[in-house]
Amino acid sequence: MQKKVGTILDENLLKMAKQKALAQHTSLSHLFTEALSKYLQEKPEPSLSFSTIEASFGALKISKPDLKSVLEEDLDETN
Repeated sequence: MQKKVGTILDENLLKMAKQKALAQHTSLSHLFTEALSKYLQEKPEPSLSFSTIEASFGALKISKPDLKSVLEEDLDETN
């Protein structure tokens, strides 16, 4: 079942979409449907915080005593 929707688009974006639909001999509605379907089927990108943590986990090798020392230095500097 199809539903009618309304939206607000940038004038230039709409103009380009109309030109593309005309060039492909298709309707604007079909062009939007195809574009949205393709967009929704793409693999989602991992969130920045997750990928950053995942990529950097274990990158710096530091002993527990050294880590404790660095953290204590940071605390001393803020007081």
